[in-house]
Amino acid sequence: MTLYEGVDAKGAKQTFMQKYEDVGKTFLTPLSTVEAGQWCTNAGDCITLGETENYGSSGWLKVTAGGANTKYSMTGEKLIACGAAQQALCGDNDQGGDYLLKGNTGAFELMPYNAFYAYWCGDTQLEADGSVRLAYCSAGKVVATDENNEHTDIEDSGAVFRMPDMFMVAPVGTDLDALESNGYFDAAALADAKKQKAVDTDRPFLIYRDVNLYKKSETVADKKSEWFNPFLPYNGYTGSRDAVIKMKPAPSDDTVYYLVENTQPDWSTLDDAKVKGAASTSSH
Repeated sequence: MTLYEGVDAKGAKQTFMQKYEDVGKTFLTPLSTVEAGQWCTNAGDCITLGETENYGSSGWLKVTAGGANTKYSMTGEKLIACGAAQQALCGDNDQGGDYLLKGNTGAFELMPYNAFYAYWCGDTQLEADGSVRLAYCSAGKVVATDENNEHTDIEDSGAVFRMPDMFMVAPVGTDLDALESNGYFDAAALADAKKQKAVDTDRPFLIYRDVNLYKKSETVADKKSEWFNPFLPYNGYTGSRDAVIKMKPAPSDDTVYYLVENTQPDWSTLDDAKVKGAASTSSH
């Protein structure tokens, strides 16, 4: 299923819902393939979101073509729509972080899974989750620890969070007015977008956050900062909503990536076409 095939904002959110038979309830999960496909700007810049080879049809998507693909962007990492890095669920609507998927606008975000627990020491990516740590950052240098030992008392210094890839996906029917009034987009970026041709809301589109539009793309990552990463949506338990970095660019016909319509039928699924093709070939 893709967004083009009749899936509007309400239907897109439903694709993230999964029923757990053992408890008889349906929960919101961070995974769906509804946004799979090629997305292009009017200028011809394209991004393809496809399923990962390692996870088959389990719902894990990644950027398979296009994208920033810089040292710190995490382009090509598997993507999730909420901060469920350590669990399979996004939580109830009245709990946890401010992920668009949990709201009512119809839009949702996609972020690298690794971004929720990774940080940087110089050019080396380290992991901040759990008590077992194989390395930590000291004055900006990587220091190895004893393998399999607990290091809960270690305090990193010189470590930083860097801005990773982030997408905002808007199915047809997304409430853009609500996103704008809620302050999701950077104010200056929104003012610039309003001077441009309006986005075509009759087509699914996504916004790809552009690190080049920001003056600051890294921030301190340590115990004192409560390991709050402002380049991701508010997680509900560290930092603050006001400290989250706003989205740039804001949506306009020039800035968004529209889902590319596939107008060609999949001939391999049409039995009649196969028969006719075979007959036609044998007649020559």
